[in-house]
Amino acid sequence: DYPMDKTVHGLFSERASERPDATALVFEGKEMGYGELERRSNQLARRIRSQYLARTGSAMGPDTLVPLFLERGLEMVVSILAVMKAGGAYVPIDPGYPHERVGYILSDTGCEIVLSQQSLMEDPETPLAMEGTIAVDLSGELYSEEDHGPLDPVSGPR
Repeated sequence: DYPMDKTVHGLFSERASERPDATALVFEGKEMGYGELERRSNQLARRIRSQYLARTGSAMGPDTLVPLFLERGLEMVVSILAVMKAGGAYVPIDPGYPHERVGYILSDTGCEIVLSQQSLMEDPETPLAMEGTIAVDLSGELYSEEDHGPLDPVSGPR
């Protein structure tokens, strides 16, 4: 059981403030603590919101669809949490899907923002709209540019 008046990302933020140095993620020998995951997801959530506003002229509303065109790894978990914090709903897209299927999913979502990794964006066959794609690589510049503090919530537990 968990509180019905809190969001998943809200519960995560509470845990991160209680145990920031505890290991939250382990993937292929790489680790990330709760505090770092909290900071990076906040930074990415801010970038998602600001890029969405720049592209559409309006603030991101609850359940805005944000596709994740990502390989499995730390970036995927950071991205899932960031989309929820930004107020969106994530749409996972496996990079192994045929390009036609990826294009269909992107078209069907009517998305303005796509999260991907630089290595996947460099494939000329990938049907990503480059101007609406945010590279989420953990070494990316957005993590040094964006504020990592808490965000005002857009969506609620319902």
